[in-house]
Amino acid sequence: MPIKFDRENKIFTLTTKNTKYVFGIRDERYLVHQFYGKKTAKFEPFNPRFLSFSPYHGRDGYMWSPDVFREEFSFFGSGDFRATSLKVRGADGSCVTDFVYKSYKKFRGKADPDGLPAARADESTETLAVELYDSISSCVLTLYYTVYYDVDIIIRRMSLENRGDTTVKIEKCMSLALDLPRCDYDMVSLYGIHCGERNYQRAPLHHGVQSVFSRRGASSHQFNPFIALCSKKAGEERGEVYGFNFIWSGSFLDEVEVDQLGHTRVQVGLGEENFGYTLAAGESLDAPEAVMTYSADGFGKMTRNFHDFTRRYILPESSVKRAHPVVLNTWEACFFDIDEEKLIEFAKESAKIGIDMLVMDDGWFGKRNSDNAGLGDWFPNKEKFRHGLGSFVVRRLVRHMDRAGDGEPRQRPIQSAPGLGALVPRKRPRAVKRSAHPRYVAARRYRIPQRYFQKDFRRRADRLLQVGR
Repeated sequence: MPIKFDRENKIFTLTTKNTKYVFGIRDERYLVHQFYGKKTAKFEPFNPRFLSFSPYHGRDGYMWSPDVFREEFSFFGSGDFRATSLKVRGADGSCVTDFVYKSYKKFRGKADPDGLPAARADESTETLAVELYDSISSCVLTLYYTVYYDVDIIIRRMSLENRGDTTVKIEKCMSLALDLPRCDYDMVSLYGIHCGERNYQRAPLHHGVQSVFSRRGASSHQFNPFIALCSKKAGEERGEVYGFNFIWSGSFLDEVEVDQLGHTRVQVGLGEENFGYTLAAGESLDAPEAVMTYSADGFGKMTRNFHDFTRRYILPESSVKRAHPVVLNTWEACFFDIDEEKLIEFAKESAKIGIDMLVMDDGWFGKRNSDNAGLGDWFPNKEKFRHGLGSFVVRRLVRHMDRAGDGEPRQRPIQSAPGLGALVPRKRPRAVKRSAHPRYVAARRYRIPQRYFQKDFRRRADRLLQVGR
């Protein structure tokens, strides 16, 4: 069984094919991390002999301090002054919480976060759910650990339920926290810019906090949510590597802190900047899933773990098992300057060299002849498509895409219909639809005019263009 609980010693052990993850319960209250690494490795149970200036030493004893022990999940006001995993503000304005252990359960499969992207489970997947409770706020915190044995992956996430009578606000929310007993690691991250994404960066850890993040509402070109910690001499085939990623495409925070004792805390989640979520009585919030893996055989093994996991449990099964269509996008060749005749020529030439799918990008809608207007006006430009967009796609474009260069039917049928690239999230200030429906635009009055507006997704979604109408 991948998940075991030693009732006598209050120790949880999660195992995969090559790794072991161990944490326990201390004084029937706290979850204490013990070990994450090679399955066959031996380790000394964590038993600190250092007293920090914690406010709770009278309660917890002089040989125990929240500020120095390796926590499974840290919460604000507990006496741990390192980066916190969860911060909850009560109706009285206080953010102090004290979540203590209540119970656990393990089960086959997994519990997916409500309404969020998630990895699939199969018959070998097991999940551990550990419940903690804060008596002041009456909130229940559940920590989920899902084990994918064959690919050496553990998924982490949290869920918070407000069982009290008053409203609370979550001000920081992390899905994964891992405290390691050393700090002699390098941190690997991927930075970039538009058209220059995912540049490799490796730097040694130092005391204090290092982080990668996005505040853009998307995981962004600038920083990828992947990070890794590795031993100093780790390479493709040798050395220890811890890998972390986030099943989430919005804003995020990956933070790594080295504390006063030289311990390392790694956290992955939504963070706290530009984040706040109000829970009324009876409501709950599920955090996105974070993924972690360990390799004793360098970056190559870590990468293969992530690749195997993604193919088996993230990508659609049908997508993994078939050849993918070859796609040609109009943007780099035409920018906004597209029309029926030009796209027909594109279709003819595409068919000659075996391209399966032609994606019509920007410029097909509204008065979209430059980047200064039209974004958000989701109706076809009649000057460019005089027969109508639906008629053009169905009766003319597909006919050319489905023919080889000699005019004969293609031996290999196309695998997808021609598509429309629509830049839905933003609107231009001069867009007709913005003027007609200002309530759909998220903007502040009396501010400097913006080049783009964000669409307000709290409103009812716009009706999408239906090809063929």
